[in-house]
Amino acid sequence: DLGAESLVQRVFACVESHLEGVVGGTIACPGPLDVHTGRIVHVATMGWKDVPIVRLFEQKFHMPFSLLNDCDAGGLGVWQYGGFSHCKNLCYVSISTGIGGGAVVDGRLLIGNGNAANFGHIPVCGEGLPCACGNSDCLELYASGMGLERRYAKKTGKMLSCAEIAKSALTGDETAQALFEQASQKLVFALRAVIAVLDPEVVVFGGSVCKSKQLFMPSVIRALPDLKIAYAREDGKQVLYGALAFARQQEKVGNK
Repeated sequence: DLGAESLVQRVFACVESHLEGVVGGTIACPGPLDVHTGRIVHVATMGWKDVPIVRLFEQKFHMPFSLLNDCDAGGLGVWQYGGFSHCKNLCYVSISTGIGGGAVVDGRLLIGNGNAANFGHIPVCGEGLPCACGNSDCLELYASGMGLERRYAKKTGKMLSCAEIAKSALTGDETAQALFEQASQKLVFALRAVIAVLDPEVVVFGGSVCKSKQLFMPSVIRALPDLKIAYAREDGKQVLYGALAFARQQEKVGNK
């Protein structure tokens, strides 16, 4: 809420003493983005619109930067450093506060204008819930941590964290159990679309909500028995590793 320029200043202050020999970097950021112009189009959770984030970083750091959707970076990190580099076609689904994703197609990260594989905004059959993206009934309204929290609060009047809702489900809370089951149904609906369009060899799941995967993934596995499912390492560093891999791929940075 202090704005992008403040963030750039604070990041620089954290790493200034470690920049010797560094020749470039990647900004992994929520979207929507325009990676070709280096701009954040709109990040609703931070209240940012039309921010020239690459220019701000380059002016402060005096080195080239690239911009990448954070979940695209996560997909690239999972692919190159998570034990899946043998796959030519992979989808990464991050289920956390929201839902994001990344896709490797024919051995290359799918980027688009910066918002490809935005799985959390696949429309699903629902209750007509409005989404911050301007559409309604996006997957993340039902299956993300934020979505589960809001729906639980609406049904019970209690504002609990997703982790608390999961714990409550495991101890017999029928409302919590029903919400996780509904989340799994919406996830299956969206995954069928993903499979039909991208035909991945494997779908790798990550994100904090997957710590409670026993509450919703069994239903997904039963509904999609032919889909190979795996999980990202729980250290949560796939975005960091993906940003590193992307920087190394850029011609202006090379492999230094």
